[in-house]
Amino acid sequence: MVPTGYPAYARVFHSEGEMRGDIEGGSEPGAVILEALATCLEPRTATPGRCWFAIWEGFGDLPSFGEPGPALLHLPARSYILLTGPVTAAPLMARYHAPALWWPEDRRWAVGGDVDLDSTFVAGDQELISAVLARPELLAVPVAPDTVLSVFPADPT
Repeated sequence: MVPTGYPAYARVFHSEGEMRGDIEGGSEPGAVILEALATCLEPRTATPGRCWFAIWEGFGDLPSFGEPGPALLHLPARSYILLTGPVTAAPLMARYHAPALWWPEDRRWAVGGDVDLDSTFVAGDQELISAVLARPELLAVPVAPDTVLSVFPADPT
């Protein structure tokens, strides 16, 4: 969900039920989660005004972006509409859909998830991850960089 190579990682659950395993399936992080993350992330980049946001293009209710349309980011499993803005724009995007992936221009950290997951992952330095874990609004746990979660079944061949 996020790139490897960062010193520390955290998993942020979207609800208590998902953290306990009472709720299965995916959900998007809401504005409260995105606001708390943005508060932690903004001071930990030299480029807070230039952040990249990738929103899954498969949502049927996205607003029209006009022609020629926004840039697309194609990854092996999904394609995303790629938008830019300040880190603080993330909570505002929850009006439509939360970004599945976001990172600042200087790549000091990365945030990633998937529409079919119950959580979002944050990668960055240990100070950032400690700040994420300390936020009372976030149900977060530290995870190893090699934690594997997939919404796609393994290829049996």
